[in-house]
Amino acid sequence: MEVPIERSSRSFNLEQSQVLQHFWEGVSYGIYLLEVLEAGTEFRYTAFNPAIARISPIPVEQLMGRTVTEALPSEMANHHQQQYCKCVRSGQAISFEEHFHQNGQEFWWLLTVKPFPEGKDQGEQLIVTAIDISQHKAIEAELREREQTYRQILDAIGDPVLIKGAQSRILFANKAFRNYYGMSEEELRGLIDAPFNEPDYTQQYVQDDAFVFNTGQILHIPEEPVTRHDGIVQLWSTVKSPVFNSAGKVIMTVGISHDITEAKHNEVVRKQAEATLIESEAKFRRFVENASDLIYEVAADGKFTYLSPQFTSMYGYEVAEFTNQPFAPLVHPEDLPELIRMNQRLFETGEQQFGLEFRTRKKDGTWLWIVCNNSPIKDASGDVIGFHGIARDVSDRKAAAAELEQTKQFLESILNNLPVSVFAKDAEDLRFVLWNLAAEKILGLKAEDVLGKNDYDFFPSEQADFFTMKDREVLNNRQMLDIAEEVIRSRSGETRLLHTQKTAIVDADGRPKYLLGITEDITERKTAEVTLKDYAERQLLLNQLANQIRNSLDLTTVIQTAIQSIRDLLEIDHCCFAWYHADANSPRWEVIQEAHLEQISSKLGSYPASLVGPIDRWLFNQEILRIDHVEQYDEPIHRVFLQQIQCESELLLPIQTHSERVGLIICLTYHQPRPWTDSEVELLRAVGNQLAIAIDQAELYAKTRQKSQELESMLQELKRTQARVVQSEKMSSLGQLVAGIAHEINNPVNFIHGNLSHAEEYTNDLLNLVDLYRHEHPTSSLAISDKINDIDLEFLSEDLPKLLNSMKVGTERIREIVKSLRIFSRLDEAEVKPVNLHEGIDSTLMILHHRIKARSDHPEIQIIKNYGELPEIECYAGQMNQVFMNILVNAMDAIEEMNAHRTYEEIQSTPSQIVISTTVMNPQWVQIVIADNGPGIPETIRQRIFDPFFTTKPVGKGTGMGMSISYQIITEKHHGTLNCFSTPETGTEFVIQIPIRQTDFYSPKKPMGYV
Repeated sequence: MEVPIERSSRSFNLEQSQVLQHFWEGVSYGIYLLEVLEAGTEFRYTAFNPAIARISPIPVEQLMGRTVTEALPSEMANHHQQQYCKCVRSGQAISFEEHFHQNGQEFWWLLTVKPFPEGKDQGEQLIVTAIDISQHKAIEAELREREQTYRQILDAIGDPVLIKGAQSRILFANKAFRNYYGMSEEELRGLIDAPFNEPDYTQQYVQDDAFVFNTGQILHIPEEPVTRHDGIVQLWSTVKSPVFNSAGKVIMTVGISHDITEAKHNEVVRKQAEATLIESEAKFRRFVENASDLIYEVAADGKFTYLSPQFTSMYGYEVAEFTNQPFAPLVHPEDLPELIRMNQRLFETGEQQFGLEFRTRKKDGTWLWIVCNNSPIKDASGDVIGFHGIARDVSDRKAAAAELEQTKQFLESILNNLPVSVFAKDAEDLRFVLWNLAAEKILGLKAEDVLGKNDYDFFPSEQADFFTMKDREVLNNRQMLDIAEEVIRSRSGETRLLHTQKTAIVDADGRPKYLLGITEDITERKTAEVTLKDYAERQLLLNQLANQIRNSLDLTTVIQTAIQSIRDLLEIDHCCFAWYHADANSPRWEVIQEAHLEQISSKLGSYPASLVGPIDRWLFNQEILRIDHVEQYDEPIHRVFLQQIQCESELLLPIQTHSERVGLIICLTYHQPRPWTDSEVELLRAVGNQLAIAIDQAELYAKTRQKSQELESMLQELKRTQARVVQSEKMSSLGQLVAGIAHEINNPVNFIHGNLSHAEEYTNDLLNLVDLYRHEHPTSSLAISDKINDIDLEFLSEDLPKLLNSMKVGTERIREIVKSLRIFSRLDEAEVKPVNLHEGIDSTLMILHHRIKARSDHPEIQIIKNYGELPEIECYAGQMNQVFMNILVNAMDAIEEMNAHRTYEEIQSTPSQIVISTTVMNPQWVQIVIADNGPGIPETIRQRIFDPFFTTKPVGKGTGMGMSISYQIITEKHHGTLNCFSTPETGTEFVIQIPIRQTDFYSPKKPMGYV
């Protein structure tokens, strides 16, 4: 709300000036008018601008028209009256401050009073401007408070602080500086330096101050002399810094000095101490970094502040990953609460902690057992602010402890389940400290009845004395005592035979701690020992016999070995083996093998079954016939037979083979009757079983060997037949193809070749006619001249005979190729006929010309022919050509494979060659050698080169039959030899040797080696 301007009749008419009106209403500070009353002793409010209406603590409505004394509180009114009166008296502007409180806040106004209008001695009015300076007052108070605080801070600093203005004049010096100079702040203010300081020192100070003022840079003075108030010169280290005003101009310098006199004095000592400390720290760091244990430091917040390098090797983390990180994430959740409790206790009590064991997680997720020793870190007041410690990986120990506990339980389980008695005695008084379950069973004494007692509590005195004496010997000698047999009477009164071993258990110092005894009840074992010994001996003999029998697969050897072994084993007079032949008309026994004493006559031979007697009923039932005394045997026929050969006892063991043959082991004694024991019968039965197996194996081996030989022969024949069939089909197809091609090509070529002579004759006639026309009519028409020029008659006349001659050469070449194809196929010579082998070789080379000739990537393969004077050779011409083809193709393949790894220049310098040599070895044999300078063939491959289906070429490049068929053609069809010789990196050579005449190949003179 706008406050209207109130004025008296003498007031200045503000409406006369629009500008003044805008100023009155628009200024931000307050303006009001006072009317001067009573000769300048009283004043009345007459007008207020809008700003004063907003900031006045008293509503302007309450002030308007009232005097100062009426409107304001008395103290404020008196203050204002004085200032207004002073303005009226002086006629000059007067400024004063007024402060008051409103709504709990303190306000400050700056009031300026002027006569209005100006220039009059007794102004009719006063104009007053009121500016709110509360904020400035607050800032001034804060600045004064800050200044006082800064002074206190500077005075609290132990080092001297000096503030200088322009011309190096002192503005302020702190308490430390004042005390050093022995002067007060008032005494120092305005001085350049203390009057008692050396002039040279003062001059240097002024230069230093000027440098800072002029450059605005901080000046570091490492060392400068300063005289103390008592005349003593001390060394100060000073830093002088510039202080800038808002315009960036240096207005003062601040120098902070530090007394380094004592420090300089002790510098040598300090450097020595530092060197020692550095060396000690280096040693400690090396110790920490190379320690096998982890060294760490933890702050009060539970975060690592230091970790030694061992942290990485133990946990897999880098040290930086956990520095300033809490340790808790590393700890196993089950162990963390107890660890936190122990750490809290360390912080509360300040006591060291030893042997803290807990699990921690490694980076790979596995758990690591560690044991820690922690020591508190205390500040100057003794409060714990952290701790450092050493951690050791005890995972192995923990695992070992767990394993040890498991082993202990395992051993206890074993101890109580052992079939032998285990006991232990204390080494000092020989009282029992261990007594297992087996000991309870053997002696009938419970562990609770035995432990803590000695031998005298259970055994007679003599026996107890013996046990005690032996125990002391063991403890004194520290050697094991083995008592093979000792007789003990159990609590039940039963006598037991025991085997006891005693030994001393010593401590770490080697002193006996316990006596350990192991006792085995051998009563039953001793009882059975004799029986087992006999059985073992027989079993050993049986095993030896079985091994001897089965070491051979020859039937005669097997039976002879068995018969001899049985006679030696049973120590009898005679042992035989016989086969039973069940002929319908005359069944008989045939003795084929025997072993006997020297004085016993041989029983080999055939015996009619009717003479031997009806023993077959036992044999076919696989029953043993045991006759201890022949005279007491009740079957008359067999008894008479035995009596005739003067036999006293007989033991017959039937042998049944898988081939349904029946054999018989015959054991005989002649001098006296012999009762056959059950063990001997069982032994013989076991031998018989082994012999039956051996006979079956021998027979099976013989049959298998026969079948194997038959199959091998059949397989070889099958392979040969298959190869021949394949070869026959291939050659038949190839021959038909070649013959067809040769026929189809030959007819048109012959036609062309036959007509070329006529074409040549006709052409010559036409050319002669043209020449005659040109001679007789040298001048021709324009059309004829143009035509002569168009066809270039001169060139045509010269080139046409050459063209016909080239065509004739080409047809002759084609006829030669056709002839080579016909010679190679030899379809008209399928039987053995005399042929020129050189023609066959040349025709083969003609067919392979495309592989011999030069190409862009390699020169041609050189073919060197060393042909001898060969007669016509009787052979299968087509098959021989196939052999040449296979060998030459293999040679070219090898050369091409080698050339693939050589440059064109390398091939030119060392040309690829195939050398073909033919020689008459003797009147009956010829030799053909085909050699190349390729990479050669490894020995392992050369040995198999003629095997069927063997090939080293990739799939689809070869069948492995070429060389095998070639070998069969030479060796089987031509009764010759085919050999391969090769040296790696040098080349390969195939040598063919065949008879000149196949009609007399049965008695030719075989060649010796090769030429």
